[in-house]
Amino acid sequence: MRQILENFLRKVNFKGKRRLINFLFKEHRYKGVAFLNGYSLKIDTKFSIDWEIYWMGGYEQESISLLDQFIHKNFVCIDVGANIGVYTIPLSQKACKVIAFEPYFQSLLKENIVLNKANNILVREVFLSDKEGEADLFTSAVPSTNNTRTIVPMFSGIVKEARVKVSTLDKEIRVKVDFIKIDTDGADPNIILGSKNLIEKHHPIILFEICGSRTEEYENVLNRAIEYLKKQKYSLSLISNKGHLTPFFFPVVGCETNVLALPAK
Repeated sequence: MRQILENFLRKVNFKGKRRLINFLFKEHRYKGVAFLNGYSLKIDTKFSIDWEIYWMGGYEQESISLLDQFIHKNFVCIDVGANIGVYTIPLSQKACKVIAFEPYFQSLLKENIVLNKANNILVREVFLSDKEGEADLFTSAVPSTNNTRTIVPMFSGIVKEARVKVSTLDKEIRVKVDFIKIDTDGADPNIILGSKNLIEKHHPIILFEICGSRTEEYENVLNRAIEYLKKQKYSLSLISNKGHLTPFFFPVVGCETNVLALPAK
């Protein structure tokens, strides 16, 4: 009966679904393969993104589906904060080449690349920011499903874990780039500011995240990144939970959201 209920809950969506799953299956952990739209991912529901894939049928599917309108077969794509390959794998099916930056989940990411026979993906284990040098790496003080690690201290309850070397996209990338996706738990604006040469030379489409929890320092860097993109004649839109582009107004109020920045034609 429990297995039947689990299978049913994975197939339907309704208000309060997350609360019900957390109540009924709080201790449930799945480690295995999840089958998505045309590709597969090895997941571990101990982590929040994997949990979303297993129970909700995908993670940020509205943004991934929207990219079908913009990604072409000859594109070179950058995925910063690739995690287990949630964007990397579908991008590899649409584009010519994907360069994935992921300092944490290299093992599972590489397994998913092999699982999907995605030979056009290059993995780089590099921390990125707005300038080269070193930065403090922060992590959750208490183990959590988010497994948050960031060089930008955005959240309460985090502690310094290590000192790490950081680089920039301008330093790391020497090829023409058509699309950049960034999702790095707070460092997205910094990474944009560390990509000015690349942006001004190639004018790639950029998908990045605005965090819901923000510090004053983060707001300042975010404002600089947005103003920079506007000066480069980018048009910015929010991606709704239904996968539609909606007007972008800054400052953005509320929870975290994805922003699509399109270069002038």
